[in-house]
Amino acid sequence: MRRNLLRYSAFFTLGILVGAIAMTLLLGRDIEHLTYKTRVQQEELTEATQQLRELKASLEAARQKPCIRGIDVRIRLAGGLTEIEEQGVRIELEREVKERLKPLMERELATLNYWLIPGMINERVAEVEGKQFEMHVDMIIVAETLGVTVRAKFKELKAAL
Repeated sequence: MRRNLLRYSAFFTLGILVGAIAMTLLLGRDIEHLTYKTRVQQEELTEATQQLRELKASLEAARQKPCIRGIDVRIRLAGGLTEIEEQGVRIELEREVKERLKPLMERELATLNYWLIPGMINERVAEVEGKQFEMHVDMIIVAETLGVTVRAKFKELKAAL
């Protein structure tokens, strides 16, 4: 009898151990799956939080009044210059016009007096590579990027008599 009792208790203990091992294997897989899902959801949450920050920033920027954020200058040259000279002159004149219009940067469009912009450039003389060019505004586009088309004429130097 005692022997049967020991045998039954050994089988019972073995059954508990086998059941515990099987349960551990099944639950371990579920825990690993849930851990993976949690990690994926944390990444999605991080991405959604970043998108929310970006949307809030863009909404805040949209609420601000529109300002001049950039200047785009187009130069039309009149005169007998070679193509290489023309490229160098065009770069220098664009830089000169941008420098003259720099005080308009970050100005609100609603408060900008666009009638005064041509006066900042018209009939101004810029010297490039020892030559003088007189500038005249042909067109202005007032937007967040201020667009200006300038015609530049080679100004003949009058010889002193």
